[in-house]
Amino acid sequence: MTPSHHPAARTARRPGDRAARCAFTIIEILVVVAIMGLLITLVVVAGNRMSDNAKINQTKSLLSALSGIATEFEMALDGHADDLMDVQPAGSPYPDDESKYIRRFVEQAKKVPALERQLNALNQESFDGEVVVDAWGRPLMYARRNDHDASDPSAVRNRLPEYAWPFFASAGPDGDFGDVRVNGSAQLPEGDNLYSYELKK
Repeated sequence: MTPSHHPAARTARRPGDRAARCAFTIIEILVVVAIMGLLITLVVVAGNRMSDNAKINQTKSLLSALSGIATEFEMALDGHADDLMDVQPAGSPYPDDESKYIRRFVEQAKKVPALERQLNALNQESFDGEVVVDAWGRPLMYARRNDHDASDPSAVRNRLPEYAWPFFASAGPDGDFGDVRVNGSAQLPEGDNLYSYELKK
């Protein structure tokens, strides 16, 4: 006697089969979510790098423009810019931070009409009439020989070639000037500093 082949018997599934299918579907979803998360992370990282690169280029252009203004400032005062820069107006103390130097430079340079026009021509996001900031919104550093102690072996002036003075600098993306060395390691805070000069090779 042959066994009967009922249609329902052929289509019946064991409970374990359904559980396996559900588990496989959940794994697929998790894999897709993980891939999407990875792609989003890569896009964000790439976007941040592009943004930083754009800001770096913008800041380099700003530093170059300021370097030209500083050169013209020296020429306009026949090399006596340092003497003028040492005199601060009475009743207007500068903040006790690095921005006091760039503020002092701007204040004195604006006394030369041609340089005032050049300063006012800077991007409004970079110059508010008193201080010049980099593309990250932080005040630039302005360094002169007279602003650093030559007797200090760690002073900035002892690490820079003569042609670099005076110079402007940005702390770069990390916002930390670190040791302000021209050859700072990329792993140190000063590694991403930007300067208004380049080392001669």
